[in-house]
Amino acid sequence: MLSVLMPAYNAEKFIEAAVYSVLDQTFRNFELLVVDDCSTDSTASLLSRITDPRLRVLRNGTNLGIVGSSNRAAAEARGSYIARIDADDLAFPTRFARQIDFLERNSEVSLLGTATFNLEAGRINPGRRFDDADPIFIRWLMYLSNPIVHSSVMFRKDLLDKTQDYLIEDFRYTEDFEFAHRVLKIGEIAALPERLVIYRLHEENATRQHREEMIERAGWVLARAYADLLGREATIEAALIARYVMAKDPVRDEATLHALGALIEALVASFIERYHVGTARRETIVTHACRIWWDIVRLAARSGYVGAMAKYHGEFRLAARKKVPLADAAASVVLGLIPARKGLAPLVRRFRTWKAPHGPLANGRPVRVEGVDYCPVALPRDEPPRLFVVVDTEAEFDWNGPFSRNLTRVEAVASQESAQAIFDGFGLRPIYLVDYPVASQPGGYEPLRRILARGGCAIGAHLHTWTNPPFEEDVSSLTSHGGNLPPDLEERKLSALVGAIEANFKVRPRFFKAGRYSIGRHTKETLARHGFLVDFSILPMTDLRARGGPDFRALAPLCYRFGEARLLSVPMTRSQIGLLAPLPSRLNTIFTSPVAQSWRLPGILAKLNLVNMITLTPEGVSLDEQKSLIRSLLTVGRRTFVLHYHSPSLVPGNTPYVRTAADLSLFLKKLEGICDFLFHHLGGMPGSPEDLLPPRMPS
Repeated sequence: MLSVLMPAYNAEKFIEAAVYSVLDQTFRNFELLVVDDCSTDSTASLLSRITDPRLRVLRNGTNLGIVGSSNRAAAEARGSYIARIDADDLAFPTRFARQIDFLERNSEVSLLGTATFNLEAGRINPGRRFDDADPIFIRWLMYLSNPIVHSSVMFRKDLLDKTQDYLIEDFRYTEDFEFAHRVLKIGEIAALPERLVIYRLHEENATRQHREEMIERAGWVLARAYADLLGREATIEAALIARYVMAKDPVRDEATLHALGALIEALVASFIERYHVGTARRETIVTHACRIWWDIVRLAARSGYVGAMAKYHGEFRLAARKKVPLADAAASVVLGLIPARKGLAPLVRRFRTWKAPHGPLANGRPVRVEGVDYCPVALPRDEPPRLFVVVDTEAEFDWNGPFSRNLTRVEAVASQESAQAIFDGFGLRPIYLVDYPVASQPGGYEPLRRILARGGCAIGAHLHTWTNPPFEEDVSSLTSHGGNLPPDLEERKLSALVGAIEANFKVRPRFFKAGRYSIGRHTKETLARHGFLVDFSILPMTDLRARGGPDFRALAPLCYRFGEARLLSVPMTRSQIGLLAPLPSRLNTIFTSPVAQSWRLPGILAKLNLVNMITLTPEGVSLDEQKSLIRSLLTVGRRTFVLHYHSPSLVPGNTPYVRTAADLSLFLKKLEGICDFLFHHLGGMPGSPEDLLPPRMPS
């Protein structure tokens, strides 16, 4: 079993997200110990709302601080492995599974971290990265930095017996750095190159509130390490590394530059000799040392000490063997000569973040569509983006033929495992919205029940009127929209669908999507009476009246609340990108009208990058287009993305989007490509279905 330690003090702003990121792990055999260190805010009450039995809340009688709280949690831990995470950070769903698998295969590794993303003011940036995660290189890094974010570490519990203590109070604010150096005396430290943790940067971080104490105590840790490696006392030199390399203060005098260069060269030579570093690894270490040196010199020059750049050869012999970064050096000197450069920084930041709005924007006022008021939900802007997968899991009807009650084959459902394997690899749990043929036939529900039993998905309802009893209406394009049916008939059809889901999946569906996006003005009351909480029936910025459906042009790809029950509406992710995207959606509808399509105007405008309506789906949309859509929506603050497709597309020949085996291969590559792009490149999180339900979703 794994024990996860989370010290918490006045963490009301972030603790729920941190706890749920742990509870949503694909590795399930763990306990989460949260130590409430005498919080004076609502931390305790927020924790009390979480009923997962794996959560254990320990409350301190007096404030012990992060060191004391962490040590108490470690003493209470029951698992054979221990992982750490702070109350303001987030773990990707596959973090624990990846780390335990690595530790079980590498007994020589005592402590394992991961690469990270940084999250600050709603912006995701690359954090700690490990192009080379070899333990000998990690050991080298420990002499010049703290490369392992403690919120990402995992180790075997018996390591605490070998190190005698976990964290030491005298090293508060650098307690993790000191612990890692003790670990290096008895074993190796490694790091997974995958970014599996999101580390939050904000004003309450210890790195900002206690900066000077951290610099001083990091110097203490390095002084002991240097004395052991160099065989001599190096307290003053260690303090220089702590300040000018770790804390990145700019050097402003020649003597300090000379001392830093001499020390780094001595560390390289002693390290290579002590650990018998081979030729290839030696080159890696020398290259890293040169990079550190150039960072020091560049920062000094940019801060006004431009003479630093003229002395690089004599001050650091190792760097002289490398190619001189002339462009970077020149830029640093120029910046150092600009006295008003600090005043330009806000203007540069504003220019970088300015983007033209596109699509309808939420102004806080309800938007009325088909007689229903949709109220925008103000989601936190300081959270990472989340991707949800919604699968229209339905019978294999003829996309080019008329609607028929006889087309109820569900053989394609068994093929969902090919896509599910991709989602499992990212820790992503799709929502399968099943229609009546799928919910009522073993060939439909049995493959999904196996996925549901292992916690790999959620089940919702998808109302296709023409195959859903009772059959009292004439089958037509108009009646294929549930919102066009008499309210009583729509409700009875939904009752039959809910009954089939409950009978064969043993769950009460909370997620709904109207077939053909045909939600009507009476549908909201029907959904509320049946206990639905989330609706996916909106195709934003789209007019469906030509086929008998609603007009959604006034709605943006935002989350909304609607109806007296305040149901959550999560539209499909669809928007315009391009130069003309800021135009009103009603005007842009002209570009996609039947007349415009007959003249192939949408394709021409898209190729000219003027306007392109894109939906987040692998069905008929390229991977590059989907990436462009995500990027453009992120720039205007969107945080919720819905990737969707139809289940029959996973068998060639069922839909226009997948006709051949090659089409299917490309389809799956696009699914994987979007997940990889959003999670591994942009720092987005895989959305859990529970993220859309109370109490996680704000009202």
